[in-house]
Amino acid sequence: IQSRVNHGFGRPYSWRGIPFGPGLFVAAFTFGLAHTLAGSEWIWSRTLFPFSYGIALGLIREKDGSVFAPSILHGLGDAPRAFFG
Repeated sequence: IQSRVNHGFGRPYSWRGIPFGPGLFVAAFTFGLAHTLAGSEWIWSRTLFPFSYGIALGLIREKDGSVFAPSILHGLGDAPRAFFG
């Protein structure tokens, strides 16, 4: 999503030398929404934290140019739950 939206609208913004575009926000919103809908009830932290985390992962993706590093970080966040329930 992020690359496709950025392809259409460009990457006119920059933060600490990392260029990004509206695709970052669209992808972060989608990431937050997906994690919100995975829960059984609406809780703000289940929306705001994943959205913020999505922004961070998206910035890493913009800087690196790959989904590898953000994917590893996302997996590390899920690892304790996978191992310890």
